[in-house]
Amino acid sequence: MPNSLDSLPNDIQHIILSLKAQVEQQQEELKRQRDEILILKSVKPRPKPVLPDPEKFDGKAYKFDTWLPSIKAKLRVDGEAIGNAVAQFYYVYLNLESHVQAMVLPQLASAEASKSWAYTTILDQLTRVYDRITPTRYKRRKISCSQSNKARTLFPRTLLGLNAFFMRQKDRIGRT
Repeated sequence: MPNSLDSLPNDIQHIILSLKAQVEQQQEELKRQRDEILILKSVKPRPKPVLPDPEKFDGKAYKFDTWLPSIKAKLRVDGEAIGNAVAQFYYVYLNLESHVQAMVLPQLASAEASKSWAYTTILDQLTRVYDRITPTRYKRRKISCSQSNKARTLFPRTLLGLNAFFMRQKDRIGRT
């Protein structure tokens, strides 16, 4: 191959220069793609969620006892898959029916104003509202009240019975 392109005809010189330009352009494209691959390798992909989404909380007190652990588990296990604190806050908010969302609007307004996106503020508010009298707690209270009522009625009877027993014993001792 000759050292200089001058000795070649103009058509061939033009083709060779065009091919050189294409090769340089492809080398630049290849370098750009390699850089992009390195960047993509360094970025960790967002993990996929493991647990299913809990059903929306509809405001029924008897469902709160199961919904609260479900949403906490979802956030604990799949928190990274859901996203940052803002995404987790809105995840909890959007897993509420609209009339329940209305109850936590002050927490939403406070979070937006202070830029403090702690989803626990929503859960705390709902706990204050719904954790007071759930059917399970109501039954426990009813049982404990009925047991204490039994004790209140049994204790005096027992005392009366013991008193009568001791009076009979005293009478027997006095007769002998």
